[in-house]
Amino acid sequence: VNVTAGANIVAVCDGALASRRTRTQTATAVCQSRAGFKTAHSADRELSSVAGGKQYETDVAIVGAGGAGMAAGIEALDAGARAVVFEQDSQLGGMAIISGGGCLIVGSPLQAENGIHDTPDLAFKDWIEWGGPSTDVIWARYYIEHSLHDLYHWAEGLGVKWVDMKVQEGNSVQRWTRPERNGLGLMTGLIEGFRKRGGK
Repeated sequence: VNVTAGANIVAVCDGALASRRTRTQTATAVCQSRAGFKTAHSADRELSSVAGGKQYETDVAIVGAGGAGMAAGIEALDAGARAVVFEQDSQLGGMAIISGGGCLIVGSPLQAENGIHDTPDLAFKDWIEWGGPSTDVIWARYYIEHSLHDLYHWAEGLGVKWVDMKVQEGNSVQRWTRPERNGLGLMTGLIEGFRKRGGK
């Protein structure tokens, strides 16, 4: 695959949904060891091996079409960029599409409906106690404080329906929230949202 020079390459090699801040950032490295893609910045000798391949002109090229890749693509498109996602599998969705799809959500409507009082402070306390001294406290606090709006409501806006919660080790209350049809339901919403916005 030959991506036109000047494209931002977002290397997304994990299946987790990223925060809104992370989704809007771009990286300059490609996960070539996993995906095997080359960019127009590669040496001429390397480009010649893909000269007959399909070429794309885009603002943002995303390597990996799992949860983080689809979320990054949606954010890029919403910001007015052109986005192309590259996936080594025949279908989009990565490992996220076959996962349970559960996400840690703090202060959700589902919790309120079930009489569960949860707060960012309580969730942070649980996270730190469970994670121990190696916990990234800045990331933990950021994720917790943004999980309701930047994940729960954001995904709902893409058609994802959150249906129930379960007890997850390390949590003092139920906050592990499952979407309808598990990872398939979550990723279907993200993939359709990406495509409706003009993502390729």
